[in-house]
Amino acid sequence: MAGLVLNSTAVILLNFCAKPNICPSISATSPSCKPLCEILKKQIDMKNLLLKVSLKFGLILGGVNLLFGLISSFTFNPENLSQWSSVLTGILTWVLLIIFLAMAHYEFNKKNGNFISFKDAFLIGLIILGISYVISTTFSLISYELIMKEKMQLLYSNLNEKYGTEINENLFSTGKILLSSIAGLLIQILLLLLIITAESQWKIYKKAGKEGWASIVPIYNIIVLLEIIKKPTWWLIMLLIPFVNIVFAIWMTNLLSKRFNKDEGFTVGLILLPFIFYPLLGMSKAEYVDE
Repeated sequence: MAGLVLNSTAVILLNFCAKPNICPSISATSPSCKPLCEILKKQIDMKNLLLKVSLKFGLILGGVNLLFGLISSFTFNPENLSQWSSVLTGILTWVLLIIFLAMAHYEFNKKNGNFISFKDAFLIGLIILGISYVISTTFSLISYELIMKEKMQLLYSNLNEKYGTEINENLFSTGKILLSSIAGLLIQILLLLLIITAESQWKIYKKAGKEGWASIVPIYNIIVLLEIIKKPTWWLIMLLIPFVNIVFAIWMTNLLSKRFNKDEGFTVGLILLPFIFYPLLGMSKAEYVDE
């Protein structure tokens, strides 16, 4: 509601400033209101871009999940007890989720002057996940009642017959499908935070004048990090020594904070809440200090 009020206010102010000769009528000596209008227009354009990108990838992801759901429902064979096709489809769904979230952030970042804030990245992800959740859950409920219910009962019957175990045929129900979908959504939100954290580290490396991809390459990312914090490469050996590695890891994190003019309190945040503080470092106006 607050966001709606702010957007409406911005539109009113933008229309007010857009009127001809409105600035001279305020004061002949007052600064022009043109910069204010440009700022408001930029904010509105950014919000429209955020919504456009979110809806685009949300519908694409929802459509892909719907397609996979249709294929799985009609090709599901209760006589096949291994169900490897369902497992592979599930894995592919999660892989595409990661890809689409990253693509959405990349598109927004590119069209917004190579900048995306933590709030924008998180909001884009939530909208995409929300749209996908509604589409996928609605289909799952309809599919269960019309197609999958009898197939699942037959599968449980075959499992009971082959392995001599008693599997409750009511293991799947509308309520349990909803609960599992909510649990899946929560896991997806955690995954979103991990993706944003990885993207933030990419941006941190870019700010330090390094290649962003170096942040996701094991071992090499530590070597580059040592270059960023101006420490010798042999420190990498210290990270291989039990207990000593903890001390050096904390030390390196603190040095990284100081390279962006942050204090020890921010270092604590990077250690305890990395999925919040790394985005605050990488997806912000914080600048790298090269001394």
